[in-house]
Amino acid sequence: MNENEADLLKNALKGSSAIYMMAENYVYIPENLAIQKIIKAGKVGEIIFVEGMYIHDCKELFMKDGKLTWRGEWNTDNIKYHYPTHSLGPICRWLDIGADGPDYFDKIVNYGTKSSSLIEYFKENNINEKATQPDIVFSIITTKKGVVIHLRYDTKTNRPSLKNGFEIQGTRGWIKSGRYDGEEPVVYYASKKKIIPLYETEEYKDVVEKFLFDLKKYGKLAVTFMMFNDFLNSLRTRKSAIPLEDAILWSSPIWSWNRQ
Repeated sequence: MNENEADLLKNALKGSSAIYMMAENYVYIPENLAIQKIIKAGKVGEIIFVEGMYIHDCKELFMKDGKLTWRGEWNTDNIKYHYPTHSLGPICRWLDIGADGPDYFDKIVNYGTKSSSLIEYFKENNINEKATQPDIVFSIITTKKGVVIHLRYDTKTNRPSLKNGFEIQGTRGWIKSGRYDGEEPVVYYASKKKIIPLYETEEYKDVVEKFLFDLKKYGKLAVTFMMFNDFLNSLRTRKSAIPLEDAILWSSPIWSWNRQ
């Protein structure tokens, strides 16, 4: 949750024989794996802009039996952007950003809206606490290679969920999620001047065909199984699938409030 904790983790790992792997499940979502294939194949050209959105109204999880849960307490502390990794994990994989990649973050600036939706919710439920967390937090990140990344973290506004929202703009194409959960993502290739559903691309079909666990049978659990499978492989090979360096980088907007 802050730079000091990052340093503590680094030092703990240096003096340990343990394996650290961050449990970020969104890098295993089939749509995100298919996007990675499309980008790596160069089909949308050079990437100049990426947007990642986690929009999920979770206010009902902020309280239980008239008291704040840990989620509710986080929204009465000044933590700002307290879970960027659902968006940043896949983006960093797509763009080879990280400890072993050719690109890295250059600047991060965060902006927050007013807490109006959360204040109203607290009033409606007779919660006598001060809402400090913005309804929506935005991060603008620039990379060393000049890519602009826009993140939106939104767990309080009254709108349909978009838990895996994304937009990728390249010099030769464009990829966009639906506007809400259930609306299909699309891909546009400038050479074909045609918009096609992501689910009809050869990359998505290949991901589904080779997925280690049956997506139809297990649904979202299949993604979790993939993550745990990578953790077991990390133990066997002694090389983490999501190492500490990446985990710290993906978490960095949390403590980068309006800092350049």
